[in-house]
Amino acid sequence: MEENISNEYRDLLYNHLMLAEHEQDIGLLALYIAGEHDESLDVKQQIAYLNALSEQVQKKSTSESDQYHLFRSISSLLFEEMGFSGNTDDYYNPNNSFLH
Repeated sequence: MEENISNEYRDLLYNHLMLAEHEQDIGLLALYIAGEHDESLDVKQQIAYLNALSEQVQKKSTSESDQYHLFRSISSLLFEEMGFSGNTDDYYNPNNSFLH
C-alpha cells in the first residue's frame, strides 16, 4: 500500500512537471515530494493552509510594497506571529525539509 501511495505522488509530480513552467505550482510540487515520504499527507488541506497564509500576508502588505517590505511581512507572520522555527534538536531529520 505504501508503495502505491508513493507511486501516486511520484506520478502527480511527474505530470505536474510536464506542464509549462508558468502553469506549475511550486506549492503543489513541494507537497507531492513530501507525499512520497508522508503517506498521511492531505494535499488539499495543506493547499488550503498555504492559501490562508498567503491571504494573511496580502492583508499585511500593500500593492505598493517593495520586495523588502513583502519579505518582512512574510517573515513577521511566519516567525514572529506564528512561531515557526528550525528544529534545533534534530537538525538533520529529513522531515525538516518537507512542506507539510
